Amino acid sequence: MAADESAAAKLYRCSPDAARLAAPGARRLAWAGSRWTERTVTPVTRRELRTAGPPLRGPLPADLLPAVTGAARAAFVRAGLRGFRLPAANAVPAGWTTCGAASAC
Repeated sequence: MAADESAAAKLYRCSPDAARLAAPGARRLAWAGSRWTERTVTPVTRRELRTAGPPLRGPLPADLLPAVTGAARAAFVRAGLRGFRLPAANAVPAGWTTCGAASAC
């Protein structure tokens, strides 16, 4: 898409074709940050696509995507937090020190 097209400037997401949606972990093409990227269709993505506004053209994502339960979405988010975000947040960068309650920094 050309950057000077008004639709391209406002475009954020695009849906994968219906034949690929049933597979867990399917990949989809997305337009974000003024470039095309390929992203995994996660339970969170499925929920966002199902509840998003209407597409520029084509069927509604809710008509193509299988529903995701709140429990499945929450389990996916918790796994992501446990597996990556929490350890990353607790990591101390090289050269830094940690200050405990009993120590003076």
